[in-house]
Amino acid sequence: MSNSAAIFIGILQAAFAAASAGNEDSIEWVSRALKAEGLQQSTFESKIIGQEVSFHIYLPEVYSMQRENHFPVMYWLHGSGGRPAQDYQAGGGRGPAVLSGHFGGAMRAGKIPPMIIVYPNGLRKGMWVDSKDGKTPVESLLVKELIPHIDENFRTISEKSGRMIAGHSAGGYGAARIGFKYPEIFCAVSMRGSGPLQEVFTPSIGPKGNAQTRRRILRKIYGSDQEYFKKLSPRYLAEKNADKIRGNLKIRQIIGDKDYCLPDNVDFHRHLEGLDIPHEFIVLEGVKHDTAQLMQVLEKSSSYWQFYQTVFDSPKPSKKAESFKIQSAS
Repeated sequence: MSNSAAIFIGILQAAFAAASAGNEDSIEWVSRALKAEGLQQSTFESKIIGQEVSFHIYLPEVYSMQRENHFPVMYWLHGSGGRPAQDYQAGGGRGPAVLSGHFGGAMRAGKIPPMIIVYPNGLRKGMWVDSKDGKTPVESLLVKELIPHIDENFRTISEKSGRMIAGHSAGGYGAARIGFKYPEIFCAVSMRGSGPLQEVFTPSIGPKGNAQTRRRILRKIYGSDQEYFKKLSPRYLAEKNADKIRGNLKIRQIIGDKDYCLPDNVDFHRHLEGLDIPHEFIVLEGVKHDTAQLMQVLEKSSSYWQFYQTVFDSPKPSKKAESFKIQSAS
């Protein structure tokens, strides 16, 4: 190969790498719409960022039939890496569409109560936090704007007893930290294959091949500030709000024994035990960090579905509840 050809190829590779990094860092407040039975995309006008923000929402089949009833809501937080609407590839499909089939099928079979499922837009690398530079206030958009918007525009049980938060991977991390930060507005937290749960967030800790991504997240989201990461972490928030969490939040933690997040999940489980915070800790045999595999295993478990039965009551007659008040300052 000639020097000129090698230089040209080098330029192309550098340009491709830069384009990839740009896509990773892109801020898409309105994501591409996905279609599935019962699933729709909508938007709300955010005062925080001054523009529209999208979300997907699943309405159970009985929603249109039982017009006198209000329904509980599960907020499902997607993982990091894919586009918000795509979530992560799950069984060859798109995240919200596949998950809606997973939960919708259980509703139709009577395994879980009918519920509304909201899939917020957490950006590709938003990490479900307010970034230190203020450019991606994902947490504030969810808690201060999206939840009130959902309660205002859909027949929800708009009180703590009718609202849970859940997610996979970075979504599980987000569910834990937001649920622990605002235990006054959620009744339950469900975490699957959650991360990062470690005390220190560094590029060297995590799956091989993702160090560059972790370095970018540390810089873009946490401002390369370990103290900021720690202050936002579920570990710290569990300590800070232990008295409010204990007995007021039903907590479930699920992890596969082949998942690279297993050691940190075990450590986090022990951390909650040390704080005397009751929770379910479930380790699935032979399961990797793979949401499709998780669903295939969990769908066969009656105890897995029972969690939702114990969290949510049956749909309730229409009743306008008072708007929740956010008490947590940090």
